[in-house]
Amino acid sequence: MAEIHGLSIPVIAAIHGACLGGGLELALACHGRICSDDEKTRLGLPEVQLGLLPGSGGRSVLPRLIGVSTALDMMLTGKQLRPATGAEGRSGGRGGAAGDFTAGRRWSWR
Repeated sequence: MAEIHGLSIPVIAAIHGACLGGGLELALACHGRICSDDEKTRLGLPEVQLGLLPGSGGRSVLPRLIGVSTALDMMLTGKQLRPATGAEGRSGGRGGAAGDFTAGRRWSWR
């Protein structure tokens, strides 16, 4: 994950649908995230419900992006968030219509 974050070019994760566990941690390693407004789009760390800790940097990156209290809620309970409640706004993520990432592509290069 550090290799992605350390690249000299920007890496943007386009999220549409479930972004859980390692997928979320991969998105967190990117320089930016774009989430669709589709109802199926969810962000979460379900491995904590099995007693496992996020292993690829999610524990340190997530609180910085969405705030400590929301991140703790996700990491302690396995709660899944919709982009409008978690990623949009504080994390630097953007929302858009289902499957429409054109606005996000424009944003990612500003």
